[in-house]
Amino acid sequence: MQCAPADALRLLILAGSREGEVLSAMWKNFDLKRGIRTKPSYHTKQKKIEHVPLSKGALLILKRMEKQRMGPYLFPGRGDGPRVSLRRPWHSSLCGRLQGGLLLSPASR
Repeated sequence: MQCAPADALRLLILAGSREGEVLSAMWKNFDLKRGIRTKPSYHTKQKKIEHVPLSKGALLILKRMEKQRMGPYLFPGRGDGPRVSLRRPWHSSLCGRLQGGLLLSPASR
């Protein structure tokens, strides 16, 4: 699951979700055949179950991830729960790119 942080970032963008919502997502809440995510009432502002359609991009990522599924969470953590943050992989990614000069504009080189 080395690409899990990258997949989590992609899903954040494609689904317009918050970090915690994506990281704590469970496979049982996704119907990949219908392309629907069901949000339990305790995860919504109005305390009602929501059925959210998945974008084509999100669906492609989830179908690929499902083949490597490791437990009830899309992004398993170190213990029995979900991953709790993307801070470390995000920071590592940015530091690597900054050192390689990939985030600098052509004018600043």
